[in-house]
Amino acid sequence: MRISVWFLNIIFFLLCSSNIFAEQTSPLGSALRLNRISQVVPSTTGKQTAFIAYQIQSSANVKKWEYILYLRDSAGRVNLLIRKDKISSLAWSYDEKLIYFLAKGDNNNALWVLDTATHEVSKVLEYKSDILAFKLSPNNKYIAFTAEEQQENTKQDSTLIEKNGEIKNICLYLVEIKRNAAPILLTSNHYSVSQFFVYPGFDWAPNSKAIVFSYQPHPGLAYTFQNKIAVINLENHQLKTISYTENHNSTQPAYSLDGQWIAYQASSTTSEAKNNLIKMGVHSPYPLLLAMTKSNHICISNAKTFETHCLADTFNQDPIMIGWNQSSDHVLVFDPYYKSEGPKIYALNINPAIPPKLIVITEGFIEPLTISLNNAHNFLGFGYETATNAPQAFITNTNLLHMEKISDFKEPSSKPLGQMKSIQWNSFDGKTIEGILITPENYNSKKKYPLLVSVHGGPAAAWSKRYLGGCDEYGEMIDPTTCWNNLLNLGFIIFQPNPRGSDGYGLAFRLANFKDIGNVDYQDIISGVDHLIQSGIVDANHLAIAGWSYGGYLAAWSISQSSQFKAAVDGDGNTDWISYEGTSSQPLFTKSYFGNFFWEDDALYLKRSTILYAKNIQTPLLILHGENDTSQVPITQSIELYTALQQQGKNVKMFILPKQGHVPNDINVIEESVAAIDSWLKKAL
Repeated sequence: MRISVWFLNIIFFLLCSSNIFAEQTSPLGSALRLNRISQVVPSTTGKQTAFIAYQIQSSANVKKWEYILYLRDSAGRVNLLIRKDKISSLAWSYDEKLIYFLAKGDNNNALWVLDTATHEVSKVLEYKSDILAFKLSPNNKYIAFTAEEQQENTKQDSTLIEKNGEIKNICLYLVEIKRNAAPILLTSNHYSVSQFFVYPGFDWAPNSKAIVFSYQPHPGLAYTFQNKIAVINLENHQLKTISYTENHNSTQPAYSLDGQWIAYQASSTTSEAKNNLIKMGVHSPYPLLLAMTKSNHICISNAKTFETHCLADTFNQDPIMIGWNQSSDHVLVFDPYYKSEGPKIYALNINPAIPPKLIVITEGFIEPLTISLNNAHNFLGFGYETATNAPQAFITNTNLLHMEKISDFKEPSSKPLGQMKSIQWNSFDGKTIEGILITPENYNSKKKYPLLVSVHGGPAAAWSKRYLGGCDEYGEMIDPTTCWNNLLNLGFIIFQPNPRGSDGYGLAFRLANFKDIGNVDYQDIISGVDHLIQSGIVDANHLAIAGWSYGGYLAAWSISQSSQFKAAVDGDGNTDWISYEGTSSQPLFTKSYFGNFFWEDDALYLKRSTILYAKNIQTPLLILHGENDTSQVPITQSIELYTALQQQGKNVKMFILPKQGHVPNDINVIEESVAAIDSWLKKAL
């Protein structure tokens, strides 16, 4: 049967119309069409680059993440190699013939390999549990990997479940690069290998005869500040701990290319923390635990003698290891926060008398999870975005310091999204505080706008300038209170304060909310709101506040202290500091900020718990919490506050996010959460 051109045109129009309608009605807007960068890995010579992008795919009204592996060849051509539900941990073979990666196997996360000549993909290894991280040996003969400890099935005499008995050690294994080779266990149950997002917690010696790794005595977040570093000799399986790390929480070990040094991140000692505090004018009582956990150095130990010295401090005193440079005389580090400017990459000379050198200078955002150093240590890859430019894959030669864009994803929005600018104001005590103001493209400085105050988590985090067409996100985890273009379209201008306790402004600022959380940071935020009102750009009658995690706590806390907000959103926030102390997986978090455990001094715990001020709350409050967040901020925290407000007949609603942890990663749940937040925030308009 012949189909008329007219009929085809009608079908085409309807399809296009339905797509446009879907884009316009989705609260995520351009974020649905955004290509995100997962990892960028230059080859050994730097002539080729493999990178992973991921995006949202819709099927039968269900949205899910799809990962795509691309190869940019030596001629500059970009080819799509494979698509999967999840791809991670790219690594080149030293001869550049193969690309290894992790992806789902038959039952668990498995190790796969792709031949760059034929594009054939085959499975190398699927273990009894998920492979968490891996590294190839420099001689191309072995793979070291980490996975949860596998225990023999034994008949239980009881159905009782021991608390923390379900947490398993993370073990280090060795396997030859050939089919059907059985993995060899390298670590005993006295070691649980540490996991970190840039370095996997272990590294090969350049001669392939030893592996250095960081470990904690028991698995779980309760021991996260007890990491040490050890070296295992693969010829005799003897294991030696670097003595310096016995008294310093030490992580992210990396061998220099010449094999002479091992670099790692190490925390301050008690005496160093005291000296730091004295320099800052802080005397008694010392916030020692906070100073020790929030202040870190890069230290290097001689690979033979373990003699150790630490390198010059970065401005923020909290560097994250990337790896050594090619000549083994500098360590490359990443600082995810530098005021509101965004992340920085430094080179630290092995001579501690030489100050850090800033090697990647940007005015945008480098996604920490995307950073990779190549095998030759002379090229670096990462995902980078600005307020007006969507994420793209970039590489840089660590010597020439020139950023080169290697991807060319289409901008998801064809029209300008808005503007971001850093602002400063004087807080209640005269201290200068910084933040970011986001305004629409058609912003009129003579008009007063409704204001949304967006509060970051942490407390030791910070706002920096990210792509306005997306949200605040790390990997698949998206904070649904922060989809900026959507909020601008509602009519708000957005205020992102970095109050005291925020990261990126140096150690003194990071410690400034010690024994004062819920007060000094709250006052900094409110003084920023007052500054914007006095500037004549904000309508004081139309204020809203929202945040996630600690930001959720501060959002709910703010409306317990003030009735000036017309709507509030608390995402996964703390409510009751005493019950949080006993149910969270981070038992030292509260002591590090409050100075004591609650059984030693409960006054501040009670004074800063929103639940005890529930009767003061007049602002309509929306609460969202992940159903599976049973440990980081247990869901009972939100249930406590919801119940207290509901029993008083207050205007409160709570949504439990199904199957989600601390931050949602299911795109369907995220989209529905954004829609619920939109509806709620309209109360302030």
